[in-house]
Amino acid sequence: MPEAQAVLAFGIWLVRRESFDPAVRPTGVSSGDGGGGFYAPGAKILEDVDVANVILYAVTQPTHVNVSELLIRPTIQAL
Repeated sequence: MPEAQAVLAFGIWLVRRESFDPAVRPTGVSSGDGGGGFYAPGAKILEDVDVANVILYAVTQPTHVNVSELLIRPTIQAL
């Protein structure tokens, strides 16, 4: 997964570098395991609305705030 995070960070940097509009605020959103992994008993997987709420948080920040990266994962997730 470190490779995926590096690609995401590079993509965000590239969009920010290539954009001449300061209103463009790229945000990378990564999710933890969405259902195919190993879970502890009683764990609840992420739902679509959970990720949507995180994206809503990022896009509703004041114009002087840029949320560069967000990582969302279940509170109980196996390593």
